[in-house]
Amino acid sequence: MIRHIIMAGGKSTRLYPITIDTPKQFQSFIPNYKGTMLDYTNDIYKPLVDYTQVITTEQYKQIFEKLNLNYENILYEPSAHGTGYAISFMTAMNNFNDEDILIITPSDQYLGPIDNLDYFYNIIKNAINTLSKSSDLLILIGNTLKDSFTQFGLIETNNIYNIDGIISTDIKRFIEKPSKQKFLRNMGIFIVKVKTLIKMLELDKDLYRCFLDIRFKRKSIEKVYNNITNDVSFDRNIIEKVNVSNIAVYVYDKKWLDIGLPENLKQLKLLGEDNHDQK
Repeated sequence: MIRHIIMAGGKSTRLYPITIDTPKQFQSFIPNYKGTMLDYTNDIYKPLVDYTQVITTEQYKQIFEKLNLNYENILYEPSAHGTGYAISFMTAMNNFNDEDILIITPSDQYLGPIDNLDYFYNIIKNAINTLSKSSDLLILIGNTLKDSFTQFGLIETNNIYNIDGIISTDIKRFIEKPSKQKFLRNMGIFIVKVKTLIKMLELDKDLYRCFLDIRFKRKSIEKVYNNITNDVSFDRNIIEKVNVSNIAVYVYDKKWLDIGLPENLKQLKLLGEDNHDQK
């Protein structure tokens, strides 16, 4: 089964005061689209998956009710402590099959009009097909465009491969500031089997302890979260520790925006105008 996990617990502090009352994932920033950014994300992946779950926090329950966001599967963290704990919590709370494939995505990215994403869909389909043959692999999506902003860091690459029009690459290392031009922007999209994700959580003792305590009910969820003292990034604390031979990157070389700063909203508006003019 292919499962889409949408990360929607962020506070959007870098977009204050625009998001001070309502975080970006619950706002309608997408050009020529009536729903929220969360709805847009859901609509993008809906044709590709069998199941969708939203991960957010208890503090946003009222927003879901106020905006009448009717999602069948919503998982509420007691409090937000970064993507690492959110993914650990999600993995522990769900009784997914080990062979299920998870597509874990942010809820605040722009990929273009939903009716014009065939190229992106082919990339995701190829990634899913690859995982069906290589169960221990983690697949990331990297973007090549220099004007794309990302909070997820950079991926320095080795060889580039083009197989049936789908571009992939070997990873050399993860870096914060590149010294070379041979790099990709990490789009924060993770495609992985459940059993591989559980194995990856072992790379961080705190995240793995959280998973074990909740999955096997060694402690109450409230007690687990009361003992968390810091935010943990899934990228920095897990992905950057995974052996690069167990990671593949598929390259998305089209327009893309990670909506994190006010200037990204201006870029988003311009992209929307360009797409509208091209119709």
